[in-house]
Amino acid sequence: MPARFVAEGLGYEVDWDGATQTVICWPKGEPKPDIRAVQEYVREQVLKPETARELDSMFGVSSKASGSTWVYYPPREETLRNKDKSYFIYGISSDDKVMNVAICWDMSLSDIRNIQLDLSPIEKVLAWKFPDQPDVVKEMMDYAWQVAEKTRSSNGFERLPWRDNQVGGCKVKVGSVGEALADVIIEKN
Repeated sequence: MPARFVAEGLGYEVDWDGATQTVICWPKGEPKPDIRAVQEYVREQVLKPETARELDSMFGVSSKASGSTWVYYPPREETLRNKDKSYFIYGISSDDKVMNVAICWDMSLSDIRNIQLDLSPIEKVLAWKFPDQPDVVKEMMDYAWQVAEKTRSSNGFERLPWRDNQVGGCKVKVGSVGEALADVIIEKN
């Protein structure tokens, strides 16, 4: 490895962190530095897709890397404390081409028919993503509400079919699966 040759020639110790693909160099004879804070900073500020940073800012939360995506889930204590309410999650592919925003329920509930629905996170994302398409956003939100109501009223056993939309160079799917009462997937074409 060229970095090792140069660093050792200048009197430094060298190590390779394969998990983060990082070369670590430090003065010979000194302890190996703990660079976890630097790695986290790089992951959050450099590698995090722009859309993830924007959604984090919009909602005042922080998504985390999970495989090849960036995801936000509320803390478990929060969902346990507010079992009678829906909550939102989102995910963004590392290449920033696919975004998913879902309104969910706590899966430990045996009956979700009285859960309080809040689809405002979906509406906020659609309005932000397609600011020049208010009529299309309203149409997608109307369907998202129908999907959420159907899922809730059937206690999660019945779902409306997914609906595809082409909006502003994106394919937007509205539907529901798993713990989602309503789910919106936005894929850049």
